[in-house]
Amino acid sequence: MMLRRASRVLHATRLFSRPDRVHFSTSSAFSIKPHLNFKYFKANSDRIVANIANRKCGGDVARVNDLYGQHVQLEQTVTQVRARRNAIAQTLGSRTEAGVDRDQLKEEAIQMKSKLAELERESRELEETLVREGLRLPNDTHPDVPVGDETKATVLRMAGEKRAFEFVAQDHLALGTRLNIIDFHSAAKTAGQKFYYLTGDGAMLELALTQWAMSRIFQKGYRPVVAPDMVHSAIVEGCGFQPRGEASQTYAIEGTELCLSATAEMALAGMFADTMMDVSRLPMRLVGYSHCFRRETGGMGSASKGLYRVHQFSKVEMFIVSPPDPALAESLHAEMLSIQEELFSSLGLHYRVLDMPTEDLGASAFRKYDVEAWMPGRKSYGEISSTSNCTDYQSRRLNIRCKGTLPQQQDPTAGAPAPRATTHVAHENRFVYTLNGTGCAVPRMIVAIMETFQNEDGSVTIPEPLRQYMGGKDKLLPIKP
Repeated sequence: MMLRRASRVLHATRLFSRPDRVHFSTSSAFSIKPHLNFKYFKANSDRIVANIANRKCGGDVARVNDLYGQHVQLEQTVTQVRARRNAIAQTLGSRTEAGVDRDQLKEEAIQMKSKLAELERESRELEETLVREGLRLPNDTHPDVPVGDETKATVLRMAGEKRAFEFVAQDHLALGTRLNIIDFHSAAKTAGQKFYYLTGDGAMLELALTQWAMSRIFQKGYRPVVAPDMVHSAIVEGCGFQPRGEASQTYAIEGTELCLSATAEMALAGMFADTMMDVSRLPMRLVGYSHCFRRETGGMGSASKGLYRVHQFSKVEMFIVSPPDPALAESLHAEMLSIQEELFSSLGLHYRVLDMPTEDLGASAFRKYDVEAWMPGRKSYGEISSTSNCTDYQSRRLNIRCKGTLPQQQDPTAGAPAPRATTHVAHENRFVYTLNGTGCAVPRMIVAIMETFQNEDGSVTIPEPLRQYMGGKDKLLPIKP
C-alpha cells in the first residue's frame, strides 16, 4: 500500500539482482573501480564454495574463475597484437629498413588496428562481466562464527535482569497511545504504512537519545559526522548491500543514480571512496547521524508491529577505518561492542550479546555481533544494535587504501586466520579494513525503554542519563482523560 502511494516519488528496486545496475566503471558522472582479488578467488575456490554454502547466499566462484581465465588469455592476446602493431609502426617509421614491403606492412597495420580495437572491446565487456560476478561473492567468515541460521547464534553473555512486573506489562503501542506520543494513523494518511509521527515527549525522547548517544561516543574519541541521507548506488553496492532473494532493502530515486541511505555506514564509507590514506592517520573513528530508509520487505508479522520495524528512522552509527591488521581489527571490533554495552547498561536495560551465525551475516561482514534487549511488551528479545568487522571487503570495492609503514602483523597461527588482504597485497599501498556498529537505533531504543520502564499508571520512567536532554523531566506522563 505504502509503495503504491509513494510511487510518484520513489520506486523500490532490487539493485543487486540486475546486472545492468552495476555503476562502478560505466557511469560518466561517478566512477569507482573495484579491486577484487581474483588470484585469491582462484587459489581458494573450495573454501569459497563452502563459505557460500554456509551463508546460503549468492555467488558462483567457479564462474568467476572461468571468466578470470578467459580475461587473462584475452589480455595476453591483446598484448601480443599491440606489440605487433607497434613493431609495424616502428618499421614503417624507419627509412633505413631494407627489403621491406611497405605496402604489405601498411595493409597489416590497418588489420592490426581493427583487430586490436575489437579485442579491446571484448576485453572491456568481459572485464565488466567478471567484476559483476566477483562482486556477488561474500566476504570470508571468521572461523569461530557458528554455522547455520539465526537459531544457531551463540549467546556470549547476558547483562542485567528481566524486570519483574506486579501488573500486566503493555507493549509500546498501547503505552504510546496513552501517552499520546506515537501517531501511526496520521502518518499512514501522509506517507503510508510503517511510517509514524513522534509527538510531544516522543519527539523529545528521540532527540534526547540522539544527543546522548552522539555525546557519549564522542567522548570515546569518535569524530561526529552528520551524514547525507542519499548516496550514490555505487556506494551502496560497494558497501556490500546485496539482497537475499527478493528482499531488497533499498529505495532508489527515480531518474537518478541515487538511493535513500539504509544506514549512515554507507555515507561514512563513501567519505573515503577512491582515497589513499596515510597509515599514521589510522585507525580513524567516526560517529555519524542520519535518517535511514528501508523497504523492510516481508516484515509484516506481529513481532514487527509498531516502531520495531519501520520504513524510516534515525540512527547513530559508529564507523572505523583501520590499518589492514587482523589483530587490531578484532580489537577495534571488541571496542565497538564494549561501547554499545556501556550505553545500554547505563540505561538499565537487560540484554544479551550474540555471535551471529553464517546465514545472518551480510555480504560484507567477516564477523558480526548483535545485542538484543528484553522487551517485556513483546515478551521477547529484540535486536537493538549490531557491529561488524568487514576486513577489506568494502575497501576493495570502494578503492580505499593506505600507505606507509604498517604495524607488525599477527602470526595467523596465534589467533584467527588472517583475512585475504594480509597475504595477497604488497606492504605499501594496501586496502584498509572497515568496521561499523550501531550507536543508537532510535525506534528500537524507544521500544525497549518504554516497555522496560513502564509503570502501572501508564507512565514511563525516563532513564537517568537521558533526563538532562529532556529538560530534567523524569517521567513520560499519560494524557488525562
